[in-house]
Amino acid sequence: MKKYLWIAVLFFPLFGEALKDNNITSASHTYSVTSYLKLLLTTDLEYRDRTLESKVLALESLIEQSRYNPDIYLEGTVMADNNLDVEKTRQSTELEAVGKVHFNMRLYDAQRFYYTSQREQLFKALSDQELIDATERLQLMGIQIYAELMQIQQTIAQYNALLIYQKRITKLAITRSEKGLGGIYDRTQAQNDMLNIRLRLTELKELLIQKEYLFRQSIDSDSTGVIELQAIQYKTLTDSLKELQYSALSSNAHLNFIQKQYELSRSDVETEKARDGLALDWRSHVGYGYIEELDKPRRSDDDIVWFAGLSLKYPLYERNNIALNVEQKKVQALQAKNSVNIEKRTLNRTVNRLYNSLRKYQIKDELYRQQKEVLTERTTTTYNRYKEALETYKPYSDSLRDMAQSDELSIRNAILVDVTTLQLYIVTGRYLLEQD
Repeated sequence: MKKYLWIAVLFFPLFGEALKDNNITSASHTYSVTSYLKLLLTTDLEYRDRTLESKVLALESLIEQSRYNPDIYLEGTVMADNNLDVEKTRQSTELEAVGKVHFNMRLYDAQRFYYTSQREQLFKALSDQELIDATERLQLMGIQIYAELMQIQQTIAQYNALLIYQKRITKLAITRSEKGLGGIYDRTQAQNDMLNIRLRLTELKELLIQKEYLFRQSIDSDSTGVIELQAIQYKTLTDSLKELQYSALSSNAHLNFIQKQYELSRSDVETEKARDGLALDWRSHVGYGYIEELDKPRRSDDDIVWFAGLSLKYPLYERNNIALNVEQKKVQALQAKNSVNIEKRTLNRTVNRLYNSLRKYQIKDELYRQQKEVLTERTTTTYNRYKEALETYKPYSDSLRDMAQSDELSIRNAILVDVTTLQLYIVTGRYLLEQD
């Protein structure tokens, strides 16, 4: 992106002084848009939260599969029992102690395929897409912060250069007025123009403080040095609107994230249906038991105890009604599908808006360039005529005001070209930090 500062064209040495007045020569920290966005990845709390969410999603599949892991545990019991025989003529007291190691495991059920294969892949894809979506959203936010600060910096540099030049013109107007070569209007108008420039600079510097604070806070920077921002670099977009919309529908991170959620909700339906099926479990234990009769005469015995067996279960009726749960999952899947369709429409509108805005900003950029040439010629001519006492100050003052307004709008428009282009890159899935 080319940046034009008309005052630098007219008076290049003065522009150097303006940069000095803007503290550019002091200790500074330089950022490119890519380096700034990478810092955001390491410091942004919302992104960190989304990263943790992606890890939770990755664990969901393992948690679901854990139902097929074996249960291995120790069990120990100590019991005392007082019994009577059938004829109630003899009473005995028994002490029993048993220690066992249990090994139980679900060997098969109708949900196993979904939990160990299909859903594992879905959760992994959803986890990965969560991070990509978070990265995309972070980039959109970061580019806005970066561009707003750059716009203020460039506008301040423009007005600083203008102020230096205006001081000299005002001094000339005062000198001419004192010598009787110019009226009071020329002197007061020149002084008023200089005051207006200073007022605008005061407003801009207040905005600069706010934007720099936001910039530093976003990356947890304690630096107090000057922030130098490099120009935003990118390849010019040549795609048609339809090509951009197609790219967005196939590559947009947020849309892909919602689509993965929809696929998972469809899997929820099938998984819930499969609950109404056979289940095969293995049950076993091995241990050591001891029993002793405490009445007289005492008798005791001990031995290894064990058990092994298979159990087959088929649900006939459950309080947690399977059919109702399936219907609930179907409704949730329809909601997820509707969210996908809504996001597609929103994305198409977003791409259309950005595309048309970019075309508008590009047209205005060319018009501002042409306007600059006209105003530069006009300002130079009126200045020379005033300096040679061939014209009053007013024509130059009018040219100066028009030039300042045009340059400020031109800077803002050029920044909008950059921001809108990068926004189109991001929403179409073409500008990810991992690809830099």
